[in-house]
Amino acid sequence: MIAVTKAGAVEYGPRNIRVNAICPGFILTEIMGASGAQLGTRFAAATESIAHPAFKQAFIRANARDAVPSIQLDERFPVIPVRGLVNPGTKRFLAHQAQTRDRFLAGELTKEAAQLEIEHFWAGALRRAVIDGDVENGSMMAGQSVGMVTAEQPTAAIIAELVDQAHAFGLAPAERRHPAWMRGEYNLKTSGFIRTLWKLSPH
Repeated sequence: MIAVTKAGAVEYGPRNIRVNAICPGFILTEIMGASGAQLGTRFAAATESIAHPAFKQAFIRANARDAVPSIQLDERFPVIPVRGLVNPGTKRFLAHQAQTRDRFLAGELTKEAAQLEIEHFWAGALRRAVIDGDVENGSMMAGQSVGMVTAEQPTAAIIAELVDQAHAFGLAPAERRHPAWMRGEYNLKTSGFIRTLWKLSPH
């Protein structure tokens, strides 16, 4: 989410548009002492998601190994580490980095100008992928859990599935199965976002 915010700032900052982000999608888990799980990839393909059908289908077809971090070609020109599905756009980004580095070495660009050239490559790319459905050239941001996205489902079904899995793994003691807990009114073990979804979903 931080990377998405930075990318948005690069794209919209010059137009005097402030870019902020609120990250509500975390659930407290108890496996391995983890404090949370980010579920953006899981919900990107939800029925309620405004993502383009082609974007959702790319997620459904993908395997976990298809989601890889962005590659930085030269340490002098840092690249924001973003995990996403490999497509022709990611391959062109490598070539763009090499060409920009070569222009810097040839004295055609200052270091600062070269850095901006690299950062601007993906300007608007997330929107092209998610909204326009350009899965070949857009930024296909996705976590490794994309391999577990096998179908387009309603948000309520996704939440119910997550809770059922938590119960199956013994992560929900008896008191948390109380109807008040399921309505998100029992305590603060889930984020406000997830509790709100429970209030909206049938159970």
